[in-house]
Amino acid sequence: MKKLDNVLLPTNKKFCLLVIALVFIACVSCFAVHRVYEVLLEYDDEQNLSETAMAASIVNERVNSRLIQLRALAFTPTSDKSGVTNYERLQRLRERAAEMGYLRFSITNTDGLSVTTDGKTLNVGDEPHFRRASSSFSTTSSIFQDRLTDGRGVKTDIIVMEVPMYKGANIIGTLAAAMKINEAVRLLDDIDIKYSGAGLFLIDSHSRVIACSDVDPESGIKANCSGLVYNYLSNLLSRKEQAAIAVRLHEKKDSAFLYKSRRDRLCLSFAP
Repeated sequence: MKKLDNVLLPTNKKFCLLVIALVFIACVSCFAVHRVYEVLLEYDDEQNLSETAMAASIVNERVNSRLIQLRALAFTPTSDKSGVTNYERLQRLRERAAEMGYLRFSITNTDGLSVTTDGKTLNVGDEPHFRRASSSFSTTSSIFQDRLTDGRGVKTDIIVMEVPMYKGANIIGTLAAAMKINEAVRLLDDIDIKYSGAGLFLIDSHSRVIACSDVDPESGIKANCSGLVYNYLSNLLSRKEQAAIAVRLHEKKDSAFLYKSRRDRLCLSFAP
């Protein structure tokens, strides 16, 4: 009678080679499946980055179109001899402010003295957006608190779009349009791209949220927040990850990049 182990475990050379071949094929198959999975993930990441870059391009076009509108309103030809004052200009612009989604217009002379469509005067000579606009650059500010109160006596957060005012080739001041943060959502409205993410956020240079699109309620992103974008993402990102993103935003402020969290395969894409 043969031993049991000899019956169940053949020891001939062909059988051993067959086992080795099967093990090798299984390993190669696992490697191939893993590689295909990695390629699909890379494609998904590139797709997310591409979608964000397209959305950023649309928002940039909308901001630039508003700046072009302001430049057209601000230009005074050299041949103009009407002697129209800044106050008279603002009277003409008063009704257009609400139509264009602005809180107010203001005209500032080269000394930084500003007159608004509200009839108020301010000294904005130290404001960075005024200094940039008075140096011939169209600019959009970061979020800051309005220096004027609204009808309820409350100071709200605003952004300012500001352009130089020319008479011929000479800068004679700046024209600025102040926009409430809750009006800035217009910049994200009806972005006609297929977007697979949980939401879009428009942030300023200090990572404060200017506007956000409708956020997927099942994404874990906090709704109805304010301030830094990290307030919205605090359920998804640790403080260490938030600090890492802040560093990346500072280093890559002029280029698109991805940040992939280890938690739940969270992927954040940023585009200028």
